[in-house]
Amino acid sequence: MTVTMNISLPEALRDHVQKRVTEGGFANASDFVRTLIREDRERQAKEKLEFLLLEGVRSGSPEEATDAYWADLNDENSRSYLRRAPEGMTTRITRRPRARRDVIDAARYIGEQNLSAALQFAEAVRKTEELLAKTPGIGAPRDFSRPELAGMRLHSVQNFRKYFIFYIPNNHGIEVGRVARDLSPLFDKS
Repeated sequence: MTVTMNISLPEALRDHVQKRVTEGGFANASDFVRTLIREDRERQAKEKLEFLLLEGVRSGSPEEATDAYWADLNDENSRSYLRRAPEGMTTRITRRPRARRDVIDAARYIGEQNLSAALQFAEAVRKTEELLAKTPGIGAPRDFSRPELAGMRLHSVQNFRKYFIFYIPNNHGIEVGRVARDLSPLFDKS
């Protein structure tokens, strides 16, 4: 549905809009304004995502995802969201404390509706992280303005495509910064 909105502009700004339309980049003044609004939405979404990722990166020192880590994560929940620890890992997976909390929160959320799905989710996160540690380049690279987020990539959780693992590849494997749900609005171009 299209809605009409009237905007008052000083003469200098009106002239700028008309110049941009005349230069051929836009069909009319409305097209120019719509483009500016879309770009502003994208910028705000990117800033929000960067804030959330920085929260993960700054949440403390990463912990190695060893057998003890997975057992402790399992014990932290009143229900068993994780079935087993990774076996025979040759690469190292580390997680920021916020990423750990993300998995617990997501498993609890899913578990409210379906305990079996919560178990499957935690296992899917583990398997996806193991895959990413072995082949860190498969995640989509993201371009962020903050230096702490340099090299950040994202990949969806296997069988839970609305959940994404944000990670940074390193010499030993990967460091997971966040596990987030349904980021489609951040990439929506409408």
